[in-house]
Amino acid sequence: MQVSDLYAMRWKAGYDADDSGAPPVGEFWRPTLDSKQAFAQGTQSADIAAEQEKLLWADTVIFQFPLWWFSMPAIMKGWIDRVYAWGFAYGVGEHSDRHWGDRYGEGTFVGKRAMLIVTAGGWAEHYSPRGINGPIDDILVPHSARYACSIPASRCFRRWCFTARTRPMPRSSPTSAPRWPSGWTRCGKPSPFHSAGRIMAII
Repeated sequence: MQVSDLYAMRWKAGYDADDSGAPPVGEFWRPTLDSKQAFAQGTQSADIAAEQEKLLWADTVIFQFPLWWFSMPAIMKGWIDRVYAWGFAYGVGEHSDRHWGDRYGEGTFVGKRAMLIVTAGGWAEHYSPRGINGPIDDILVPHSARYACSIPASRCFRRWCFTARTRPMPRSSPTSAPRWPSGWTRCGKPSPFHSAGRIMAII
């Protein structure tokens, strides 16, 4: 298993011209075209290339993050912005009037699996269909699409999430499994993965 602890790594979240060792493609820096050139020419910054190698190595990719203003923290979004380069995670395959790129199970990550592990404040009912925050599935859908540049979408929603009030979790005995009192909810289903293979976790 390989873990990318973004805060411990002091990961640079902002994607900019410093992420390539080559000069800009045109008169000014354009993120998509310069991303394409840097990946094709092998001039990406070392931290980006290292994370891409981990993704290629992994069979299962885990994204673990706290729900922050209905999304992921900026540092993880920045990881995606920088690592998912044109020619690596998107912009691959034929681009024509008949076919616009290999995506959603046809590209670089075909055959891999993804899992979200998400923590959230508030009560379970806050993330219900009539809850104040809306259904948790609706909140997470954009993330499944983002991760599914090439991972089949049907494999993205394998999650085990907990929502709870801020109070200690009681146990019936020091060695027993925790009991789930009123106000605590265990939601979702455990992942049916029988063999996760080589795992990469981004936290």
